[in-house]
Parts: sequence; C-alpha cells; structure tokens
Amino acid sequence: QVYSNRTDVARAINDPIDGTKDISGGVVDRCRAGEEIKDPVTSSDESLNRGKELYDIHCYVCHGTTGEGDGPVGLKYSPQPMNLLTDYVQQQADGQLFYTITHGGVVMPIYRESIDIGDRWHIVNYVKSALGQGTE
Repeated sequence: QVYSNRTDVARAINDPIDGTKDISGGVVDRCRAGEEIKDPVTSSDESLNRGKELYDIHCYVCHGTTGEGDGPVGLKYSPQPMNLLTDYVQQQADGQLFYTITHGGVVMPIYRESIDIGDRWHIVNYVKSALGQGTE
C-alpha cells in the first residue's frame, strides 16, 4: 500500500496527527514506517533535481553540501547532524527516511508542515540516489 497524504501516513504508523509521541514509540514508528510506507515517486532526473533544490533549501544548513553533517548550522549542534552517507542512513527503507523528515529526530526539526508530502519524497530520492552514490 502507498500512503500519499498526512492522515494516511499517520494511520499507517499509528502516530497521532498532533505528533505527540514518547522517544521509544517514535523509534518503533520510524521502523514501522520503513516497512509500511513505500515511495510513490520514481527516482527520475526530474525528482533528483527537485530533491536537490529542496535539499539546498531545507537540509544543507545542517547536513552540508555533501550530506556529511557538516553544514554551517549543523556544526553548532551537539550531537552533530547525521552523516547522510553512512550505511545506517543509506540502507534505511525510503519510508523510514520519509518518517524522519516528517517527524524530525534528536536535533532535527519536524518538516511535516513546511515541506509538502511529494517534495519530501523528492528529498528521499535525492539523499538515497545522488548523495548516496556520490554523484553530487
């Protein structure tokens, strides 16, 4: 099943719409999202270009140009933002990355209201295809 709107995504991972969740529940839901939410956007040149555009706007400042967690703002955080090139990130299911973009992480902000659902999938494609393959 492909989930394409916020309500369906929330139901698929048993997450309340208001996003209230304890940390252990968030970890479980992040893993479930990887199993249950499939990327509806084909990883095409158009998607990768859109993903790069969005990455440069929303992700670069923390994750840096190449995704290594060394952006100008990210260097100020402790812990530093995740290095997106690691096997830990690159081997995650697309739905798990989508969940992280949607609900945030340890120091990562929540983007469910500021980045459109389709655009979040473009970012997932960019992180997995362009950054993950070192084609940036």
